[in-house]
Amino acid sequence: MNNEVQHFKIKIENIPIPEEKLNFAIHRAIKNGEKTRGSRINKKIYGLAIVASLFIFFIGASFVSPAFAKMLQHIPVLGSILSTQDSGLHEASKKGLIKSIGETVVDHDIPITITDVYYDKFRLVIGYKIPIKPELLKDNEIFEGYPEVQLLVDGQNIMSYGNKITIEDGYLIGAIQSERNLPDTFNLNISFHEVLNKTGKWDFEFPVSIEEFSREYEVNQRAEHDNKELLVETISSTPSGTMIKLSIESNERLEDTYTFHLYEQDGTMLELIEENIQQHYLTRFNLDYLKVESLFGPIKKEQVVTIVPVKVDSDYSEKELEELAIEIDLTKLTSEPISNQEYKFFDYKPSEETYVRERMVNEVVKYLDLELGEYTKTDLSITGVRFAAEFLQNNNIDSREDIAPVALLREETGLIIYKNDNGMDIVTSIQKVNGKWKTTETTTLQGMSKEKISREYKKKYN
Repeated sequence: MNNEVQHFKIKIENIPIPEEKLNFAIHRAIKNGEKTRGSRINKKIYGLAIVASLFIFFIGASFVSPAFAKMLQHIPVLGSILSTQDSGLHEASKKGLIKSIGETVVDHDIPITITDVYYDKFRLVIGYKIPIKPELLKDNEIFEGYPEVQLLVDGQNIMSYGNKITIEDGYLIGAIQSERNLPDTFNLNISFHEVLNKTGKWDFEFPVSIEEFSREYEVNQRAEHDNKELLVETISSTPSGTMIKLSIESNERLEDTYTFHLYEQDGTMLELIEENIQQHYLTRFNLDYLKVESLFGPIKKEQVVTIVPVKVDSDYSEKELEELAIEIDLTKLTSEPISNQEYKFFDYKPSEETYVRERMVNEVVKYLDLELGEYTKTDLSITGVRFAAEFLQNNNIDSREDIAPVALLREETGLIIYKNDNGMDIVTSIQKVNGKWKTTETTTLQGMSKEKISREYKKKYN
């Protein structure tokens, strides 16, 4: 049976993490300096992302006059937005690896400036800034002027990306990030369609090249305790971070929330920048399986590092599971550059969820006789955190298990499409009223069942 379990796990490993459902649930804001192993903090506050790839934090705002804002297009941009985003980008900036852009476009008297860009084997990150008036922030509510943006790589749309926002010193500071596998060099187009509740056109275009330096270590070390097994598979590094791929498995349900700490040899705890978790329950073998990719700040040198699983309680307090800690001596492991994966826009194998979503949209477009080119096809998250969360809740859509909805937007109107288990395509019309998206009516169309689409996908790609 062990061979059968391994066969199932290999199949799981070969499934790319669906970009639309990446679990960025535990994204920290440890900004109080480096923590050491002798001074661990057991209680931290987490920002929980309602929709994958969407993070919003606020610091404060001050007034910027319209005249000053309009003049910004003629003033060179100083400093780097990206260097302040996380410890990894800070280190990349210190090494001079972040490329300054400094381009500004103005529409509706609103200037948007692309400040800088960074690209390595882990992520593409673009920094931008927009002047903002304090009256747009109402009683500490969720900011309603969230930018709507589209990314094109060599003319092809990227559907999945994050947009981290802070409001500081009179500016909306943004960092757009995508972890999708991209070519080593490409032409990047960034189009902002709506900013500060104003619909307009802010278009940018510039070339991007990858930062080549990277190392990958094969680890394959295990620890077992209390009916749980931790396996650290690989550790990879670039100038902007340290990526650890690992898994936890148990023949009991893993109902707790887990995260991980990474310590350097001197006890310094590295910042956890992102954490992507997938959970699979293999009913046949009564096996619960977590697949994890954690991005930490960069390791300063080859050394002994320690990875420690952490259980996060409902009040967000932490308990390190020391019995499952694994100590890894990188100086005794061989490493190679992170392997390149050939990128093709048209010949790549999509995830099954992506295939179902595309099939679902095509069914609706054909039935309603829509011109797809007149719409922007994107994730539901683009409509804003509050609206997206309410829509998922009102329609009983579980982002961990169900196929994620697709939004088709055209100026002030749009459609949200999702498919239920019986194959019914649920189409909800939405309209922007006073800068906020509202649902208007819902139509139900008979489409192909998920099971049938799944068989079609396997026949085509397996």
